[in-house]
Amino acid sequence: MRLHRYPKNGKDTDYEVLKNETWRCIESHKPVLTLYTDGSASDGTFNGGAAVVITSELADSPTIVDV
Repeated sequence: MRLHRYPKNGKDTDYEVLKNETWRCIESHKPVLTLYTDGSASDGTFNGGAAVVITSELADSPTIVDV
């Protein structure tokens, strides 16, 4: 698993560019399922928060599998 870190200040990166790069990155791994968290995990992967959404299909038009 590779973690991609982007500037936390939204003013540092154009929203559309960041969104499209995120989708491209997700799709490049050809996932069967994609898990999205609320972003509160330590070191990007441990002690996650209370929310996770599991999806399938394309990142820009996902099918929600479970919440």
